[in-house]
Order: sequence, then C-alpha cells, then structure tokens
Amino acid sequence: MDKKELLNFIYDHIEGLKDLLKPNTVMHLKNALKSQLGKYVKEKDPKPVDYFIEFFKAAYPENNNGKSI
Repeated sequence: MDKKELLNFIYDHIEGLKDLLKPNTVMHLKNALKSQLGKYVKEKDPKPVDYFIEFFKAAYPENNNGKSI
C-alpha cells in the first residue's frame, strides 16, 4: 500500500467516525493526518469529482478572459 492509498484509507475511516466524534475532533484528526502524511502525497484532500467545476474549467480557460486587445 503506497502513501496515497494509506492517506485515503485513513481519511475515509475518519469520515466514517463523524457520527461518534465531535466536529473539532474530526478536524484535528484530519489536520494531524495531513501534517504527518501530507508531505509525501501531492493531493492531500481526497474529494469526490465535481463535474460542474470540471466543465467550468474547460468552458472558461484560465488565461482567456475574452477581452480583445
């Protein structure tokens, strides 16, 4: 198991404990996880893919604001 898989595994289990723990404790555990393993992993927060954001980035490129010079 590489470090990214380990990070995702622990992150998912912290998410599973949300019902049993206080929100501050969950945030503390996530921050501690990021500080311990985050330096080895490029993407620190495993999030589901937001397809609207993907569409928005494709539809409106970053360096093309549409102004004519």
